[in-house]
Amino acid sequence: ANEKGEGSDALSPLPAGVSLVRPGRIRLDGFIQCVDHKVGKYIFAAERPVTGEEAKDAATEFELEREPDEEAGNEGESVVRCFPFSGRTHQIRVHLLHLGFPIANDSCYGGDLRDDPSLP
Repeated sequence: ANEKGEGSDALSPLPAGVSLVRPGRIRLDGFIQCVDHKVGKYIFAAERPVTGEEAKDAATEFELEREPDEEAGNEGESVVRCFPFSGRTHQIRVHLLHLGFPIANDSCYGGDLRDDPSLP
C-alpha cells in the first residue's frame, strides 16, 4: 500500500485528507469551516471549499494509545494522542469526527451520550 492507504495491501482506504506518517501515526490535513455561528458548528473538508464562510487550514496528527477492550470496560472506546499543528476552533473534535471516531459524550460532534456518573 502507498502512503495514502491505496493498494492491495490496504485494509481499507484512508479517509480524504489522511496520510500515514509512520506505523501507528496518521496525519489529517484539510480545512475547517464554520457552518453555524449561532451554535459554533464546524465541518472538515479535504479540499478548500469555494462557498460559504472562509475555510481555514488545519492539520492534526493522531497516535492510537489504547484500543477498545471489552474486559477493561471500555468497549467501543479508544484513547488517542492528538498533535494539533494549527489551533483552529473545535479542530480535534472536527478531525476525529471526520476520521469516524468522535469523542465519547460529545453529542455536538457525533459522540454518543453515556449515562455514566463518573463523567463530568
